Amino acid sequence: MRTEINAHGVTIVEMKKAGNGRWRHMPNSSYNRRYTSATEMKLGGPVAGSDYVKTKYSPDGTRTRGTNNNCANGYTPWGTYLTCEENWPGYFIKDAGREMDDNRIGISEGRGRYGWETAAGDASEVDDEFTRFNATPTGNSATDDYRNEPRTFGYIVEIDPYTGARAVKRTALGRFRHEGCWPGKLVEGEPVVFYSGHDSRNEYIYKFVSDAVWDPADANRPGANYDRLAIGAKYMDKGTLYVARFNADGSGEWLPLTPDAQTQDGRTLAQALNLSANDLAGVIINTCDAADLMGATPMDRPEWGAVDPASGDVYMTLTNNSDRTAEDTAATYTNGGSDIDELGVGYGTAPTNAPNPRADNSAGQVIRWREGGDATRFDWEVFVFGAAVNDADNYSGLTELNQFASPDGLHYDDRGDEQGILWIQTDNGYDNVTDYTNDQVLAVVPRTSARPRATPP
Repeated sequence: MRTEINAHGVTIVEMKKAGNGRWRHMPNSSYNRRYTSATEMKLGGPVAGSDYVKTKYSPDGTRTRGTNNNCANGYTPWGTYLTCEENWPGYFIKDAGREMDDNRIGISEGRGRYGWETAAGDASEVDDEFTRFNATPTGNSATDDYRNEPRTFGYIVEIDPYTGARAVKRTALGRFRHEGCWPGKLVEGEPVVFYSGHDSRNEYIYKFVSDAVWDPADANRPGANYDRLAIGAKYMDKGTLYVARFNADGSGEWLPLTPDAQTQDGRTLAQALNLSANDLAGVIINTCDAADLMGATPMDRPEWGAVDPASGDVYMTLTNNSDRTAEDTAATYTNGGSDIDELGVGYGTAPTNAPNPRADNSAGQVIRWREGGDATRFDWEVFVFGAAVNDADNYSGLTELNQFASPDGLHYDDRGDEQGILWIQTDNGYDNVTDYTNDQVLAVVPRTSARPRATPP
């Protein structure tokens, strides 16, 4: 089990370009290191030090061990790497004393995904290395057991690749099943923005806006020795987390996830979550329920994002959704719920909506939006629909040469002169497309057409 635990996580590797143009691994580099499911990490932001994350291992709630199920990634303008915790809830079990966030996020009961908790009490166990995966309360308080261990997961983790500094979980960016994390367009004197998707069916798109405004003096200086994680704390530990609502008319709203935000029924978010009036840490712990209460738009599995550095346009893949039902159907809810406003309840199925207009969506789409004049408004459109050439809902007019399904990875390759290329990587299991082609990476020049066409390179 130790092998499995240490096989999870992130590898930092130095690569060097040789004279023949090929890249090679530098096996003896001082930069090479591992961050695993056993590596100690710091907690940063509003959740750090709160009662929500105090455990037997960290009675002051400032540390945890490990990062799990790291999916996509991200980067910061100051030169750090972001790894993103996605399907981590299944690593833990909690058979009693469950809280609303345990139910909403999907902490397991009975047995964890890999059964790491079953090695608890082994004669060789050190510092409860296996016990911590069982979050069932066993002591008199949170500092006697690991009931809060799952609450130290579900975050964006910042790593300085240049040093051996301890990684930091940036809790202000929300707690959910993060796919990745991408910075918005940088403007001197304006806040720094990060975008992230919750990669599950009928979940949401988020953005974080820093309190601090961007200072170009903080930009990355490759190879230089300075405290990049202190810069990360400046921009990522204090700010406002928002969730997106997409309106049918092509407009959109960023809904703040703050204790005093007003929910759809007129209560404050703190009241609706049964929190004290200023409990931002509690809102972050319950990010998913908070987004439900604010009326966010359930999406078709938001995955990778990319930002045009010139225009600031944001692109995000919506991979597919087998739990998207017809427009005239009623939503269903998880955990036996009857309404999305119930705590601990998410969408089981959801009817089609404007940005997700196809039931049983096997092919997915890429969405694009442009921010408005403030932090809370945007305009959006579906950039391109995945489809097979003969599908009735081939809305983007794809051909045999560029049909695709299940867009997943996304990268904006800035070429200057407004000729950047958007690369779309597929993760396809849709038979109507796999009959013609395998998975692929497609290239699009977004500014050349109002009706984009994905073209294989």
